[in-house]
Amino acid sequence: VLLDIMLPGIDGLETLRQLRKFNEEVLVFLISAYPDTISDINKYNLDVYAALNKPVAGSEIKRYIREALKTKEALR
Repeated sequence: VLLDIMLPGIDGLETLRQLRKFNEEVLVFLISAYPDTISDINKYNLDVYAALNKPVAGSEIKRYIREALKTKEALR
């Protein structure tokens, strides 16, 4: 899941909290244009694979997804 932190209505962090209630294994990549928010992600203890600052190049997202899939496969 590519999830922006700043969403209208329910924000990305609350969306992630709700998602985790239903699926603890899905890989989540948080994205934000606010570097301070990204640096504070660890305090929320929400188990994200990566937190990325905008703008994020498509090639960077692909690299993270490939790494995540390899990691997940290795854990099986």
